[in-house]
Amino acid sequence: MTLEYGPQHDQVDPFDITVSRIAQDTAGQAHDAAYLHPVLRHWRDGQLVAVHHMAENLENEWDRPHAHLEPLRAFFRAQTGSLTVTGA
Repeated sequence: MTLEYGPQHDQVDPFDITVSRIAQDTAGQAHDAAYLHPVLRHWRDGQLVAVHHMAENLENEWDRPHAHLEPLRAFFRAQTGSLTVTGA
């Protein structure tokens, strides 16, 4: 797991409401978000198997059920088949 900025992050002010950008907490478009967000990568035998971008959040709090926790649980389930994730 790493914290990463998205493409062209240095060209986007996340606090500028006049600029068109991916809305924070938009799970379905998290891979296109410019602001800092967690990225999880699943490796197996040295091969990248899957990548999951968590939706950005301007307060850097990735604990919203619909935007963060449910997609994260779905990623873990898809990769492990049974892992239960608990938390906020």
